Amino acid sequence: MGRHLRRLEWTGAGLVLAVPLALLAVVGLGRWQESARETACMENARRLTLAALCYVCGNDERLPPVDWCDRLMTPDPHAGMHLPGRPAPPPSAKPVLLVNAPALFRCPSAPGERCGFAYNRLAANVALSDFADCGATVLLIEADGGWNQTAGPGFRPPVRHPDGVVVAWADGHVRVVPRSRLAGLNWDPKRPATPQTTR
Repeated sequence: MGRHLRRLEWTGAGLVLAVPLALLAVVGLGRWQESARETACMENARRLTLAALCYVCGNDERLPPVDWCDRLMTPDPHAGMHLPGRPAPPPSAKPVLLVNAPALFRCPSAPGERCGFAYNRLAANVALSDFADCGATVLLIEADGGWNQTAGPGFRPPVRHPDGVVVAWADGHVRVVPRSRLAGLNWDPKRPATPQTTR
């Protein structure tokens, strides 16, 4: 009888230790999953920004207009250009899209949105040479609102990630900006950066 009670005591002690450890593992898994979604969102923003910069090459050095999602989903005018010493592409070749996957427009933390980003309306149709500082000017920011959504000064984006809001700048770099620093974002392409500008 005494041996049987000791086994029950050890089993009870094992359960008392196992339950909190299991809860910690579940909480840790949730944080890991959210970190993975944040990283995927940043990668999507980076790829959309690079597509916008590629758009500049065939459009008089100007960024896309306010119908930016539609423009990035149209065929790249320079794809398949005939380069000296290389064979010309066949006439039946499919056009190359700047963004060939609609999923790039979504934030994994908001899968129901057709597009989880907004485009800086002040940068629409502006030539890159007219920017005072591409590295200090917002190009994309997380948003609700759907396809071809635009944003500007005073915009209040949703906070989908624990660290803040995903923001992409006109030079192609992407960061998560804490909510407390969103007021310091530079939306005006012609305004030079200041020490208070969030980069």
